[in-house]
Amino acid sequence: MIDADLVDVDLAGISDGEYIRMSFEQFCALRFTSRRSFVDPDLRADLRAEDIPALRAGFCEWRDATAPNGICVGWAWFTVDDLGPPMVAPGGISSNVLLTANGRDLGMAKSNELLRAWLSNLSWQHDVETQHQPITPRFELWIN
Repeated sequence: MIDADLVDVDLAGISDGEYIRMSFEQFCALRFTSRRSFVDPDLRADLRAEDIPALRAGFCEWRDATAPNGICVGWAWFTVDDLGPPMVAPGGISSNVLLTANGRDLGMAKSNELLRAWLSNLSWQHDVETQHQPITPRFELWIN
């Protein structure tokens, strides 16, 4: 059961598609305590094939364990150099949440837009940067 202090979501409202329906306000109140990220060379290759100059790429997944099935948000990220921050890859956000307003579904496109807006306000890049330090080639010059 979801902690009533955090959010009041009717989990009986889980749809046949396994989406958990809630308002954007309820979603923003969740505590994503389980956070992981990983590098994916295949994603990097896919992005480069689409002419996106990805130096590194990977995925992040955040989970809120207060719901029995768990609420999760995941996204693809990439960097273009060792100094720049990770950025959300095009089309790269997914979740098992379908946002609602005034008792009606907002649909996947609007839900994804709002999730992207939510994510843009968070400091998720630090998690990626601390877990995946860039590998900068070192050159040594030996002079005799």
